[in-house]
Parts: sequence; structure tokens; C-alpha cells
Amino acid sequence: MEQYIFGQVRVQVLDNRVVRIERKSKDKFFDGDTFLVPCHAELCDNAVCSSVDCGNVTVGNYTICLPQDATTIDKVVVCKDGKEVYKCEKTTNSGELPLPGNTPCVYAVSDNPRIVVPEGGYSAGRKGEYVVEDDVDDIYLLLCDGDFKLLRQLYVRLTGRCEMPRLSTLGAWNSKYYPYTDKEALQVLDDYAGHDYPLDNIVIDTDWRTDVNGWGYDVNTKLFPDMKGFLAKVHAQNVDVMFNDHPEPVDGANVFDPKEIAYRERSLQQLLDIGLDTWWYDRNWLTALVSPTKGIKCETLGMYLFYDITRHFYQKQSGNNEIYRRPDIMANVDNIANGTYVSINSSASHRYPMQWTGDILSDEGDLAQEVHNLVRGSNNCIAYVNADCGGHGGNPDKELFIRWMQFGTLSPVFRPHCMHGGLVRTREAWNYDEETVDIVREYNNLRYRLLPEIYTQAHNCYVTGEPPFKALGWNYPDDKKALGCVDEYMIGRNLLVSPIAGTPPKVVDEQNLVTPVRATYFDGTELKGEPIFETEYNKLEMNLNNVAPEKQVPVYNYSARFETSVRFDKAVELVLRVDDGAKVWIDDELVLADERFHSALNHKLAVLEQSRTYRVKIDYFQGGAQAVAMLCYNEVVPQQNPTTYLPEGKWLDVFDGKMYDGNRNVSRAYALNEMPLFVRMGAVVPLAYNAPNTKVQKWDKLVYDFYPCKGCSDSGVLYEDDTETTAYKTGKYRTSEYSANYDDIDGAFVLTLEASKGEFDGKKAFNSRKCTVKMHLTQQIDKVLCVTVNDKDVPFELHKTDKQAFPLTTACGAADGDTVTVELDVDLSKRYCVKFFVEQRGEV
Repeated sequence: MEQYIFGQVRVQVLDNRVVRIERKSKDKFFDGDTFLVPCHAELCDNAVCSSVDCGNVTVGNYTICLPQDATTIDKVVVCKDGKEVYKCEKTTNSGELPLPGNTPCVYAVSDNPRIVVPEGGYSAGRKGEYVVEDDVDDIYLLLCDGDFKLLRQLYVRLTGRCEMPRLSTLGAWNSKYYPYTDKEALQVLDDYAGHDYPLDNIVIDTDWRTDVNGWGYDVNTKLFPDMKGFLAKVHAQNVDVMFNDHPEPVDGANVFDPKEIAYRERSLQQLLDIGLDTWWYDRNWLTALVSPTKGIKCETLGMYLFYDITRHFYQKQSGNNEIYRRPDIMANVDNIANGTYVSINSSASHRYPMQWTGDILSDEGDLAQEVHNLVRGSNNCIAYVNADCGGHGGNPDKELFIRWMQFGTLSPVFRPHCMHGGLVRTREAWNYDEETVDIVREYNNLRYRLLPEIYTQAHNCYVTGEPPFKALGWNYPDDKKALGCVDEYMIGRNLLVSPIAGTPPKVVDEQNLVTPVRATYFDGTELKGEPIFETEYNKLEMNLNNVAPEKQVPVYNYSARFETSVRFDKAVELVLRVDDGAKVWIDDELVLADERFHSALNHKLAVLEQSRTYRVKIDYFQGGAQAVAMLCYNEVVPQQNPTTYLPEGKWLDVFDGKMYDGNRNVSRAYALNEMPLFVRMGAVVPLAYNAPNTKVQKWDKLVYDFYPCKGCSDSGVLYEDDTETTAYKTGKYRTSEYSANYDDIDGAFVLTLEASKGEFDGKKAFNSRKCTVKMHLTQQIDKVLCVTVNDKDVPFELHKTDKQAFPLTTACGAADGDTVTVELDVDLSKRYCVKFFVEQRGEV
């Protein structure tokens, strides 16, 4: 690190890509770790190359220019190759990163508000107290050259890496807002086993406790007479348990108050001590933790304290501050409010594993919205965005339920969830029919087979910030169509997923408003008395968490009348998204009367004709917690087959076996058991075998599923560790690289398994592996002539097309065509080169 001081401003060149610009606060500079920049010392590179000339600091081809006697940072300018590319300004922290196709040369991360974390962290045993400074000028410039991947690598180095979740966290979940008894909860496990469904986690929602308000930490002994014994019985079936918590602040204190820290640590750890595995911090309630600063919301601070308290518990349990059980938690995304994406508020929130999008419904638009949330979250390095799969509320029919489960099994965290009241069925497939059970089982098993790929990508995410499930733009940054896709995504670099869903409603904007939205607010929920405030909006897009819509309006328990006129140049369906209730009139006709208290719902109001003006009046009431009132619409279009955009390359539809060239849209009808799922040709996909849970699934037997194609190639790595602890951070893991290509000289497709590197301890460790190489005979291949391993002939088996086979299976057959398999006993310390000599179609 090198530093230069100009008056009241300091420039620190931490390495050749990260430069800090700081103005003195309270007449001094600051050099410690903070909440937003937790590993300051690790950033410092002794090999930096910088120089100073008058007020110009040069770092590579960047120059930071500022006055010799600078008193503020707003005079600081950054030039690249002599051209101005950034001008410093006062800013607050944000976690919303520029989109992949719109990455600047220089991106600034603000450490404002600055929170100094005491030694020992969030614990009653800490040394010192948290210090919160608002309105500081302290920014870190990431010199990323417009490279969005490099930006995110620098971003996670600076702000903290996304920790690897336990492998079991990536397995299947059962989640339900339901007052289980211990016997009912254990029956859920029996139901999964009885239907041959894998399961790794069960959620006991807020009714595990005695307090009817949903807070406190006393176990409800009427439902769970022996909670410790219950947890032990669940663990005996290799299933982990998560409790939901709506934390009530201690006497209204903020999260850094000593009495709040002591109470929260004691309360959370006493449940961990009897066997609880995971906490779910849920701010979707009438109460929420209190932030000491407006600059960081309670969602992010809640993630921090639940994570830190859990971490301290596992460190104490293991007697080791470096190697301990991974402290997985779940919390609300900051800031996706009950499915509605606003923006990511904090550059710290991506560090924490599971993040949930709130209480949602189950219709096609909600499903589409959750696909969008996954994609947008991935762009901000939030790797494990997850939905209430199937919807917290609502009653999906058979097809929609299956489409939800298809998406869920191929999303970061597969957690079917619902409430217990007002539903026809809960989110278990056996509440439908046998066909549904069979289809959803296939997708559950597919997820478990893909865990080697998902887990490998999880480690890559820890290192680079690149999520396992990500927008197409991560792989195709020069493809404008790929950059614009929000309804499909990649798993790694080889699997493209396009869930079958509806279309999220769009907010009615100024273009379609004939008149502004006139808003009249009232105290109380009944629109009575004199108005307390009146204003106008250019659109109705209210989406608030524990915040008043206007200074003159209370945070909770108010009502409002919204009036406007709308006009569209095409037929649309008008939709009101609302939390809580509302009445709606269109041209004086009552079209909605919803007087209930509930989370955000989409109400379909009416189909509006094109080129006609409609008067709209909405009487809305807010009864606590979130406030949502959004006037939206969907275009009325004829029902069409699902369409998927395929970027550059060649792609295989894994269900019908058809191969497509990229840079095009493809569309077809899909049966209930099918979905748009494509493999990039040339790919190798490591597959594990089906298992009832991740604790018994071992990767000492794998299938390398190979999709050969001339002109296409692949390279990748299989990552392994103990799946439970933080030992991976100390280098305790193994990587096994592989590659695939076509050898023109030999006329052979080649799959190479390199010798493994590294080692780790535990039940998942071994020195040899039984591998099946399964090569799909694609359209280019007529037959396989022979197969060699390290230049020696080996036997192989030909398997005819099996139209009943499910994609990406460890079985020998495949629906997309014939396959050839070769069995290998692999010594992981050695290299294996497998060559498939083929006769190509059209050859004599």
C-alpha cells in the first residue's frame, strides 16, 4: 500500500485496482476495519505501483487528480489515459451494482455510514462498543476498466465474500407457516421418505415459541414437550432444522445497544445449544430490529447479528476460531419487499447466504417475478436468492404447481413454502395426484444429481463473486439480447434454464396516465375525517417497509384515496398490487372490494380497451408493516408457446434432443414433465447419484455427462470439501480439473480428467472414485469405433435412445439419442485421457 495526503484528503493506493479517497473525520484519518469494509488489511498489496506528481497520483493508466490543499473529495477527478472517467462526490452506501452491459471504468463504493466494529464482534464479550459515524467522506474506487466480472471480484474483496453454504442448505427444504406439533413435524419426514423424495431441511415457523405475538424465545411445550429430543430425532434422519424468528427490539433499543446484544446473543444461542441448526431472521412482521443509522437498514444489520451470533456459537462449540460449522442463516433480501424488487440497499448484504424475497402469491406473474429477482440479485452478487416456492399464499393448480417446482429445483435454494390458512393444498406434491408426485420427484432428484456442479459454482462464487445461478450476461457480456434477458439464467456455463411462467405486471407510468395520480391521505384505516395530506404523483408505485409515504403521514394505520385517468394504445389488463386492502372503481363501477389485512397481492381489475380513457379511483388502507399500492398492467396477448433466447454456440434441448444454433429464439410446446432446459454443446456435466439427503450422498461415484460437438469445447473443475465446516477457508479442499474437445488429427472426442489437487478431512474424503463417462451420440456422430484410456483400448457399451429417460440422469440411457458409456476406476492422484474414436455422419 502507498498513501499520499493532500490537505484534508488522503489517497491510499491499496493495490493496483483499489484506491481509497478519504477526508478527515474529527480531524483524523481512520485505518481500521469497518462493517462495510471488514478486511481492510487483506486489501493492502505491497507490490503496488503508483507515483505522485504535484496533485496527481498515477496508478497504471489511471490518474487521480486533486488540489494540493484539498478540503473536500468533490474536487477529486479520475482520468484514464488522459480522459476524465469519474468525478468524486458525496454519496452513501449502496449494494446496487451497474448492470453487466453498463459497467464504468471506475466504480465507487462508499463506506458511509462508517460503523466501527469492536473486537469480538456481536457478542456480550466484545471489547469496546460499536461506533457509528454518519456523513463521512470515505470512498473506495474500483478500477475495473469497464469489466463487469472484474468489478465484482474487486467488490467482494473489498466488502466481503459470500460465504459458502453447507451442502445440506443446497438440498431440499420443507417450509410451512403452520403450528406443528412434534409428531406432525416428524410425520413430514416420514411423508418424504414414503414418497421417495430427498429432504435435507425442515422449517418450524414462528409457532415453535409460546408468545402469540410471534416473538420471544420460550419454547411452546404444548406443541414440543421435549424440544431437544425432537431435534435429536430429526437429526437422526439426517435432516437439519430452521426456526423462524421475528425479533422484538429490547425496549425499542437499536441493534448495537449493549442490552440488545446481550439479550439476542443469549436467546439465539440457547436454542442452538439444544440442537437448532439454522435461524431465519424474518422482518415481515409488525415489529423489526432498529438500525442506529438511516444509511443501513434493519435487513442487513439483522443478517449480520444473526450470522455473527451463530458463528460465535459454532466457534465455541468447535473450540476453534478458524474451523467451525458454517453459520448459515436466512433473512429478507435488502431490498426486495414481498417479491417486489426495489434495489439492493447495502454493499454488506451479499455476504450472507440464504436471502428470501418475502411473502408472495402463487400466480404466473409471481413466478415470473421470482425469476426476475433471481437474475437481478445475481447481478449484485446475491448468490442465494430464494422464493417461497409455490407461493406463501394462493392456490396453484396442478400445472402451475409443477412449473413452480421446476423453477425451485433449478434455483439457488429450493424451499417450497406456504401459509396454513385459506389454502386448498399445501406445497407437497402428494396433495395433488400421482402424476404430479412422479414429475416433481424427477426434478427433486435432478437437483441432487446437479449438486456437484452447483457446489463447485458456490466455491467459485466465494472466490470471485460470480453466483452459481446467474444472468446470461455473465457468460455472454457482448450479446445485447443476453444482457437484456431477465426470464432465463445459467447454472455455471453449460446449463441454460428458462422457467415457464407468466409476465410480471408493469407499473403504469406517465406515458399511460392521462392525469397525474392525485393522492389524499387520512389518519386511520377508514378514510374518515379531514385529509392530513394531499399531493400528486407521476405514477402509483408505493412500496414501503416501516416507512411513511410522506412526512405528514404516519408509518402505519392510515388510508388514502388515489385518483387518476389512464389510456393505452393496446388492450391491457389493469392490475392493482396492494398490501393491505383496497376498493377500486373504474368509470364509477366497483371492480374490487378487498377489506382484508394481508401481504402484497395482485388483483386483476379489468381488461381495458385500446385508445380509450378510463377513470380510476382507489380507496386504500394500510394496517401495519409493509405498505404497497401499485397500479400496474399486463398486455393482453394470445397464449403462445414458451420462447427461449439461446446465445452464441450450439444448444441441445435435453427433453426432445433437438440441437439449435445460438443467437436465436426457439419456441415449442412443453409437456407437464418438460421445461425449457438446454445444455451447451461440448459440455461436460459432473453428476452425482440420487440420494435421500446430502449427508448420505457421496461423490466417490460420479457420472461425467459429455455432450460432444466439433467446434465446441469445455473445461471445468469439480470442487470438494467436508461440506459442513469453514476448513475450506484454510485450504482444506480438493479440485479435480477436466476438459473436453475434438481432436482433428485422431478423429476423436477427448475427455481429460486431470490429477486432483489438494485434500481435506472427513467422511466425504476418499482417494479413488468410480467414474462413468457417458457420451451422447449427437447428430454429428454415426458410431463409436473404439475407446481408449491413456492410449489403451477399453470396453464400452452402446445404449439405444430411451424416450422415457429423464435428462441429466446417471442411468445409461438418454431421451436425446444413443449414448456410449465407459467405466473407470480413478486414482485421484493420476491423469486420465479418454478418447472416443468416432465415425462421423457423411463419412465413408
